[in-house]
Amino acid sequence: TRVIDITTQNKSMKTALMFAPSKVLPDSVIPGSEYRLTYLRLNPRAEGYTGMLYDPPQILKKYWDEALMECRVTDTAAYSYDHYEGYRNDLYDTYLPVTQLSDRAKAFMAEALEGADSDYEKLKRIEALLSSGRYTDSPGMLPEDIDSPERFVDYFLFERFEGYCSYYATAFVLLSRYCGIPSRYVQGYRVLTDDEIRIEVHSTDAHAWAESYIDGVGWVTFEPTPGYIVTSASGWLTFAEKEELMKGYVSGARDVSETNTGDEDGMLLDTTEEDKPAFPWKRVLIPVIIGAVFTALLILADNLIKKHRYGVMDIRQKVLWQCARNMSMLKRKGYGRKDSETLSEYGYRLEGLLSTDYPAFIPVYERMLYSDLIPNEDELIMLEGSFDILKTSVRSAGRKRRAEFAKQLVSAYNRRH
Repeated sequence: TRVIDITTQNKSMKTALMFAPSKVLPDSVIPGSEYRLTYLRLNPRAEGYTGMLYDPPQILKKYWDEALMECRVTDTAAYSYDHYEGYRNDLYDTYLPVTQLSDRAKAFMAEALEGADSDYEKLKRIEALLSSGRYTDSPGMLPEDIDSPERFVDYFLFERFEGYCSYYATAFVLLSRYCGIPSRYVQGYRVLTDDEIRIEVHSTDAHAWAESYIDGVGWVTFEPTPGYIVTSASGWLTFAEKEELMKGYVSGARDVSETNTGDEDGMLLDTTEEDKPAFPWKRVLIPVIIGAVFTALLILADNLIKKHRYGVMDIRQKVLWQCARNMSMLKRKGYGRKDSETLSEYGYRLEGLLSTDYPAFIPVYERMLYSDLIPNEDELIMLEGSFDILKTSVRSAGRKRRAEFAKQLVSAYNRRH
């Protein structure tokens, strides 16, 4: 482990919550507008670490007391061995409720965990199983008949093996609890430190993951979301090891070598003007035309599919789709929402930038995201027309901005000459 001191400052954010890494040392927190704390950074690549997880040690009182001294804990009464045993009992009551699975899921898990002898091996297999799914920010609404953990696991594993971090963390917790291992769902921020001195954390870094309790070790973090790499060991790697670690996460890379037209000895051929063949117009134009027609058909088919999907949506889904469409268009045009902005603040900024009324879709979008209220038909009709209104306003603002820029150029030229 390494002992790390950090200071956290909230900017553009008011909250009573304290954000901190795992393994914070007791008695180390100094509260305030900038709060400081000390935590232990674990090295998962250290010799013996994995062995400890596969075969955890027994926590005896003498080892517990030695650990209190090593971790500089002064309040030994609050963190006594008796306190630890009480905490452990409460932990099992809280984080290991009875979790049922369907017969199909039970058979599936029995096959997936066959031969797994330890809790840690079971957890790693569940993590690997889930991380083979597909990540998407738009998995759609959960069906109304999903009203239990059992039904969610069946739907997620066998019907729609895709979603974002919340889906995978939830599935991990349910499957590991079924295996008799206390687990909890964690929400926070994924901070890639890479040993930098100062790191900014934005709302886009929000993430969900899972932690499981292994007797003799404590809470251990697991990352079941596809495409995410556990970076807790990155600060302990050499540069070469980091490069090797990242190779498996870079897709589409390939070697490209320069080639010349040459003879068998590799010499460049001297091609005279008379020997140059005529340009093969037919061989070039026909594939281009076919490609253009095929692309047009794809666009047409895509539009028809989108129109059909929109037609079968319920009113809430239609409203959310229209709001997301407006947000996407504004982002493409350079008027996207900032990381630190609430939706309301974003709406007021647009009002100033676009010289238009407060965008009507903002309060509707805000209500849809943070409540279960059902919108009405008038709101949907308004939203279906708001896209063109916003687009016209963006074009007008763009013309005005270009005119002002041209005016500034002329003024600068006149001052120089």
